[in-house]
Amino acid sequence: MPSVNAQKQMSWPGQNEYTTPNTTIPATTPASEYLLRVEHIALHMAMQANKAQFYLARSQIKITEGGSGVPGPLVALPGAYKSNDPGILVDLNKYTAAPETYQPPGPAVWRG
Repeated sequence: MPSVNAQKQMSWPGQNEYTTPNTTIPATTPASEYLLRVEHIALHMAMQANKAQFYLARSQIKITEGGSGVPGPLVALPGAYKSNDPGILVDLNKYTAAPETYQPPGPAVWRG
């Protein structure tokens, strides 16, 4: 979640940190092929419809010794988001007092 400085400017985790992000795939993920999707949604103009900007990176991965978990909820891409979803059509100014209340769009993250 973002933080806010004394000038009421938001900073997001990783902002101005040009490093490779790390992630852990849950050990309970079943063996299969997956499309790993990383996205950044620029919200600086998101108070206007269709002005959020999406930046995506994808990679095909194969899990060979997986677990017995059941990933979900699953979504279809494209189609997982609508332009007026909370977290996409959003005025960030309302979050300067409590940035932790911002809710990213999309389904809950499966954690295994």
